[in-house]
Amino acid sequence: MKKATNKTAIPAMRENYDFAGGVRGKYARRYAQGTNVVLLEPDVAKAFPSAAAVPIKTLLFLLSSAVLIGCSEKTTSGEQQQQSLEPPQLPAKQEQPLTLLQRTERDAAQGDAKAQWFLGIMLAIGNDPALFPNGLPEDFGKGDLVQKDEAKAFEWMQKSADQGYVPAQEQLGAMFFTGMGTPKDEAKAVVWMEKAASQGDETAQVKLAIAYAQGLGVPKNAVKGAEWLKKSASQGNVVAQGFLAMAYMEGTGVPKDEAKAAEWTEKAAMQGDTDAQTRLGGMYGLGKGVPKDEVRAYAWLNLVAAQGKNNASQTRDVIEKLMTSEQKAEAQKLSAALFTKIKKPTQ
Repeated sequence: MKKATNKTAIPAMRENYDFAGGVRGKYARRYAQGTNVVLLEPDVAKAFPSAAAVPIKTLLFLLSSAVLIGCSEKTTSGEQQQQSLEPPQLPAKQEQPLTLLQRTERDAAQGDAKAQWFLGIMLAIGNDPALFPNGLPEDFGKGDLVQKDEAKAFEWMQKSADQGYVPAQEQLGAMFFTGMGTPKDEAKAVVWMEKAASQGDETAQVKLAIAYAQGLGVPKNAVKGAEWLKKSASQGNVVAQGFLAMAYMEGTGVPKDEAKAAEWTEKAAMQGDTDAQTRLGGMYGLGKGVPKDEVRAYAWLNLVAAQGKNNASQTRDVIEKLMTSEQKAEAQKLSAALFTKIKKPTQ
């Protein structure tokens, strides 16, 4: 028995879809010639309304550019492919940081005035471990031992001083004074000291004062010496304060004035100058420049004696015989109080 087939009836085609009388390819040639439209941007279309309006050079340029862009894209793609095939690069080996000496030598060679000065200092004194009982500074490397070389030290100091670096000018003056790395020349020493001193270097001011006081490299002139001492002492230089106090006590370069001598002696004593502390104790004991006061005399001398100065202890013991037990107890308390106020006790 045959299975019945399910035939669906094809509906009748509408009249407007009847292509029975059509001709294949009738409009193909016309479509190919005139209807392949390329839409241009409005501003481009305005500039070139027709094919004839496009200059032949412009057309050739656009075509060549398109070719080059295509080649470039292919080349870039090829390079990327080649790079992807190369093995990955290993990270560069990390360099060890430069030591203090290496950094100083590098910077000095490049003209850094401060580095030139510091390298001169290192070469002038060396950094033999024997000079550093507490160990070399942390910044120093194992290979940073510097052989002392005074001639090279002078050369670097001169380079720095010539650039106007004030600490180097002061050091160069000191080298000329002592003949370190160069023939001794007190006149040149004064020239460099004056350069530094006039720019406010307190150490140079003290050394220049000494030069004028003793006539080293310049005619002796106590007044000029005292003037430079005042400049340095006013900046807090303890050495200048001590010298200025003695100048006032003796009337050297300044009018004699024991009160001012005591004033500057106390300033130096409060900064830990044991010589000034001893002199101040004696001034209180004798009543020179200050009212006579055995308690204060004992306090200052006791402070110095505690630092191992035998001459102070002998004078203190003499004054002690003139004191009562109450005065001695008061003096010891004052001595302890002074010790806590002293800025930088020295031995």
